[in-house]
Amino acid sequence: MKVTKRNLKISTLALEWCINNLGNPLKTISPTITLKHDKRVKNMYGFYMDQEITLHLSTIKNSRQLVSTIIHEYCHYLQSPRISGFTKYWKLNNKFGYLKNPFEVEARKFEVLYTEKCYNHILENLWWKILFCLFLQVHLLDLDYTSHPQPCLLFLGQCFVW
Repeated sequence: MKVTKRNLKISTLALEWCINNLGNPLKTISPTITLKHDKRVKNMYGFYMDQEITLHLSTIKNSRQLVSTIIHEYCHYLQSPRISGFTKYWKLNNKFGYLKNPFEVEARKFEVLYTEKCYNHILENLWWKILFCLFLQVHLLDLDYTSHPQPCLLFLGQCFVW
């Protein structure tokens, strides 16, 4: 995947869904999302550190996997008050390995439990915009927008973001 406005919008909606549905233990501070595309990164979808979820779009294949990764990393955000600086996380990682680390096991369970709910919520929020834009594209073809080109083209440009 590439860093696009569409992927940024999906990421923003997924994070909002997580905050509203999974809670925010820090109340006044919510994590931010950073999208990166670095072809050198081969085996990591994302990571959470210091109130920031970083997503490696070079390894993420589609929007469902993007949402799943956000949910996984948001789980680490929810775990952060219990981990205090991730020292406990790394001790468990050294003891059990990544796959059996209890914090990773919990994060993968979050993915299974919440990815479809979040993804469907995002689709519900986007479908009307897509349909409206398709409607406008059809009807803008019938308009004489040579006398008012800027508003028509600007609005049509917004439709193509999706």
